[in-house]
Amino acid sequence: MRKLFLTSIVLYNYDTHKNFIDLARPATTPVKLKDGYYIELRHKGERKGIKLRSDSIPELHQSIKKYEKLYDVHFYGEVKKGKVVNDKLPELK
Repeated sequence: MRKLFLTSIVLYNYDTHKNFIDLARPATTPVKLKDGYYIELRHKGERKGIKLRSDSIPELHQSIKKYEKLYDVHFYGEVKKGKVVNDKLPELK
């Protein structure tokens, strides 16, 4: 009878500990960007938006045309090794 009591206490403590893990603070490390071309989609009047990555220049121009009707589209830049290398919009050849 005593073993059942101890087992139920251990399970109860595990469950409460599990709930504390779910309530932890979010990570504060900055997001590492993959290599590619990024645009930022913002709703009108907002400062921050969603970053959208494209692998090639034609994909980039296609996504700009797709989203420019709904969002304010800003070219974020070309990212290599986690850093912005070029912040000017490349021309479609």
